[in-house]
Amino acid sequence: RALARRGAGAEAFVALVAACVAAGQLVAYAGAVPALDRVQSPRPVAEAIARLAAPHERVGLYRAADLANAVAYYGARRVDAFRSDERLAAFAAGGGRVLVFERERLAEVQRVVPVAPHGDFAVGDETWTVAVVRRDPLRGVAERAEPAAP
Repeated sequence: RALARRGAGAEAFVALVAACVAAGQLVAYAGAVPALDRVQSPRPVAEAIARLAAPHERVGLYRAADLANAVAYYGARRVDAFRSDERLAAFAAGGGRVLVFERERLAEVQRVVPVAPHGDFAVGDETWTVAVVRRDPLRGVAERAEPAAP
């Protein structure tokens, strides 16, 4: 009988440990994992793009090629990934409207094309900006104008 009691106590202890582990996993999956997913997932970037771009519209990814598959997957979008300022200018000149780039590159992008940022999104250790190319009809007029006569 003493042996039977010892076995019952061990079974209860194992059951208690298993219940605690299950409760800990439940707390982790219900609370911690969704919070991490929001920080790690590029889904919010794709959702912001979806609010700004038409379904058939190509999206520009300036120095953001690592987001290309995620944007295509989560947003069902065609993407045009490029690294050079020339390709950025060509994207905008060709009618491209929605652009994604690292937030720290905003000034660099603005030197090439005017953009209106619509949101910043943390994905891992980077922050991405989703912006729309502004169509400013007066941009470049001063550079093309004839100098005034003295």
